[in-house]
Amino acid sequence: RSPRVGAAGQVLLPRSLMVGKQVITRAAGVRLGVVTEAWVDTSEWEVVAFDLRPNPLFGPLDQVLLKSLRQIGDVVLVGDEGALEENASMYGLSQLVGSDILTEAGNYLGTVRDFTFCPDSGAVERLAFDSIGSPVVPESVVSTYSLPVADVVSVFPDNLVVREDAQARVQQMSTGFLDRLALTEAPWQEAARRPFDTDFFRGGAAGYPGGNYTLPPPGGGAAVPAASAVPVPSPAVLRAAAAAAAGAAAGAAPAP
Repeated sequence: RSPRVGAAGQVLLPRSLMVGKQVITRAAGVRLGVVTEAWVDTSEWEVVAFDLRPNPLFGPLDQVLLKSLRQIGDVVLVGDEGALEENASMYGLSQLVGSDILTEAGNYLGTVRDFTFCPDSGAVERLAFDSIGSPVVPESVVSTYSLPVADVVSVFPDNLVVREDAQARVQQMSTGFLDRLALTEAPWQEAARRPFDTDFFRGGAAGYPGGNYTLPPPGGGAAVPAASAVPVPSPAVLRAAAAAAAGAAAGAAPAP
């Protein structure tokens, strides 16, 4: 993906474009590492820092703050080696990628795979999502969508809750060949077809999406809250009941 221009005319970078870039000092040309992750302050919706490693897969972990970046191109330039933040705490920040997007009613829209932000201010503009939530899967394979972060009303460790009408502002970014072959459909349409197979509709804690979702009883009829569902008897209880029924049937049988 390439940089985009936002509504206000500012350049927007996708997170996926930053990951994998070399970070080099401008003063002496020292290679500090490779960008492996971006950290977002979701209270302000700003990118704050990036993880660095000697290579994309393993090695000691350091951080560099967004405000320390001097230029972003084929590589990322910082002033000098003092830009490294060793053992910096990322407490309270989020990586966003892999978070499920749910409406206020608990309906699933998709899973975050990327986001765009302004490299000057760090402001996150839009969330990119699909049915998988992995930026490794090409957009040519799976259809991708986006929505503005202004629609997010709550942030949980693994979920983002958006306004109930946020689906009306979803934009399709790409059409994967699986959609062209009619093998898949939009993630919220797939979820609507199997609402009782998705874990986030069940149980749930107070104030958490899906906490009051009701499950229909077997065979239809009125919906029964999940919390009041009848417990399933243990195997020992079932065996005892079967033995009692067999004994009663034998006692009631006519004499030959």
